[in-house]
Order: sequence, then structure tokens, then C-alpha cells
Amino acid sequence: MNDIDNLSNRPSALRSLIQVLSIVLFLCSAGWIFLKYKAESEPLRPPFDHPLFREIHADQRRILWLRLRTPDTAADFSSSLSRVRELQKTQSAAQTPWSFGYWLDVRFNGEREAILSRQELLSRPTVEGRPPKPVEIALTDECRKTGLMTLPEFAELYSRELAGTQNPPPLLLNLISRRPGLEARVLEIVVDSPTTSASQLSQSHVVFHSESDGILKSLREARAAGIFGTSQATLLQLEMLSQFGLAALSQLKADAVVSAIEEPLNSGRPRIRSSLIEEARRRRLKVYWGPASDVATARRLLEQQVDGVLLNSTEILPSLLTE
Repeated sequence: MNDIDNLSNRPSALRSLIQVLSIVLFLCSAGWIFLKYKAESEPLRPPFDHPLFREIHADQRRILWLRLRTPDTAADFSSSLSRVRELQKTQSAAQTPWSFGYWLDVRFNGEREAILSRQELLSRPTVEGRPPKPVEIALTDECRKTGLMTLPEFAELYSRELAGTQNPPPLLLNLISRRPGLEARVLEIVVDSPTTSASQLSQSHVVFHSESDGILKSLREARAAGIFGTSQATLLQLEMLSQFGLAALSQLKADAVVSAIEEPLNSGRPRIRSSLIEEARRRRLKVYWGPASDVATARRLLEQQVDGVLLNSTEILPSLLTE
């Protein structure tokens, strides 16, 4: 008898479960619609009109950020400057406007100095029989012995090579550190003044970006007038929200969306998300995307109507602009 009662109760229990699930789905849908409407209906804060952006994007120009080689940064910088100057003469005659800037990876070493290095490890061992040290624990002299430069040394090179230049190329500094202190050192080198010493850079020609929100937050608090890109953490959050149509909820405290995320399973090619580019456009932010290691990838990024492309090498520049 009990078995018969249990069987007769099953349709009723199933109906109750379906009703509960329907209510949950309705509430979730209503909540999603409300959040989407609220985010998209809030007035957008117009981005600050930075003079640097006006300069490099004048006449709707787009910028190519050239990633300098490490080691041998000085030689790569000098040769790429010569190459860019020759290309600028050609493009001026052909009326094909481009801007050029330099993309630098800045790491914090064991002596609290800012070192230019694309790699986490030194290029060779400093002690025979031992593996190469990570840059973050290496001494400054050890970094120099493997061909790496400090950021102040690059500032001297930049000042020397560009002496007398009216509009020096901008710098995109990618700040990388697992320890606190890099932002304080960078603030000593990048100064909020048009007049600098030989080992300093002017903030007016620098764009900051980083993998870490914390570094950018500290810099923003110290230099409200600085130019800031997004952190990698912010981009990943924005990407997750965009999958649910809620990208407008993200609080982007940036002047530009800078993406240098590579996909290891896709031959290290840049991760392109059209929804992120569209959201950046909606907020009227500049969009710099990469990295591109070949002409085909760079052209694919340019087809996304971004404001600039991050190039992994200066070597592809002539082919990119002449094809």
C-alpha cells in the first residue's frame, strides 16, 4: 500500500521541482536583465583628453608599439630608430600615416632596480654549473653582465638618441613584479615634469600597463594625471563578464585597453575578443592589442579597427608597411 502511495506522489513532487526551477530561472533572468539595463543606462565618464593621445592619433593615425629586444636593447633601439625614420620619410610621401612607439618590459630585480627584460630568467648563468637566475633575485651587475639594461640607462640612451627631436616616440611600460616596490622605483625614474635629468623619463610620453592591478592602483594614486592601460587581471574579468553580456558592469579605471595575452594552445598568438574591443569602443577608450610576431597576425589585428598593435619584433616593420 505504501508503494502505491509513493508512486502516486511522484508526479506531485516532480511538478513542485519544476515550479521551483521555473521560479529560480525567472529570478535569474530578471536579475540579469536588471543588471544589464542598469550598467548600460548609467552615463559614461568621458575619458581624459590626454595630449599624448592627440599627438600620436592625429589625423586618425594608428600606432605600432615596437617591443625592444633584450639583451641588446641599445643596438635594437638604435637600429629600429633608423628604420623608423626611413619609413617615415617614405610614408610621408605616400600619405600613409602611422605613429611609432616602444614597448618595454620592466622587471624588479634583487637590488630593487628596474631592469629591462622580456624573459623571467637571465639569458645565461652567472655562476658556472648553475642554472640562470631569475631576474627578480639577480643583482644589477649580474643583469648587466648578461646584456640587460636598467630603466635609467635606457632613459639616458633615449635622451641621447632623440636629442633635438620635437615629438619623441612614446613608451609603453609593462611593469612586472611579484614584490612591492617597483612602482616606487618607477616613480623616481618617470617624473611628472617636461624637464628631466639624463636618467629620467617624462611622464607625458609614457603609458603604464601591468599584469597586476596593485601596481597600477599605486601609480594612479601617486600620479592622477598619468596615462594608464588595463591590467591583465582586469581584462580577464572583463572577458568573463562579456560572456554573459555584462561587460558594462566592469569598472575600467584606465585610459586605454591594453591586451598582450597570448594563447599557448594557439601557437602563442594573441587572444582576440571582439566583445572586449566593442566595450572599449563604447567607453571611448583607446585600444592597443597584441602581441603580433608576424605580418599576418598584425594585419588581422589591424582589421579589428584597434588604435594600435603591439609588435613582438621590430624586424617585421618594413614588410608590414610595404605589403
